Amino acid sequence: QAALEAIRIVEREGHEKMKLARDVRAVCDFLDERNIPRAILTRNSKESLDYFHDRLPAIPKFHPAVSRDCGFLPKPHPDALEHISTQVWGFSTNEVLMVGDSAKDDVRAGRRAGAITVLLGGEAERKDLPDEEHEPHFRIKDLTEFRNLLEENFELLADEGEAVEVGQEK
Repeated sequence: QAALEAIRIVEREGHEKMKLARDVRAVCDFLDERNIPRAILTRNSKESLDYFHDRLPAIPKFHPAVSRDCGFLPKPHPDALEHISTQVWGFSTNEVLMVGDSAKDDVRAGRRAGAITVLLGGEAERKDLPDEEHEPHFRIKDLTEFRNLLEENFELLADEGEAVEVGQEK
């Protein structure tokens, strides 16, 4: 109990330092305009996730938004990602992109689930990832590159009002 409270304190302190990634709104708009579903899967608390959503003015919330309080094993375990993909969205996990800034947690969870993985940020520049389970399918330095990655590497097809299949590589 004491350890969880210590983690909550650190997370609350982090709220004040939180900065949204550049172009997060543009990426969300791009996905939403094409009816491509988007979710958040975090090891943070629901409180931190709610704080994040409150900082996204004029952007619809991610759905689902899965925190450590949801009862799933934490990343890199694939259960939460598999649940989002198959149970919530109705997609096979190999049709889903797992985008994250951690090879250790995000890429491994995506790979274990059979998803296509995208590593972004400073860690995407690493050349010394320990093994194939940590190696992403794609690397981008920031969300500015995400739209181009989608348009150049995937067929984004959908009828109006229907979800888009994004997992089929060109």
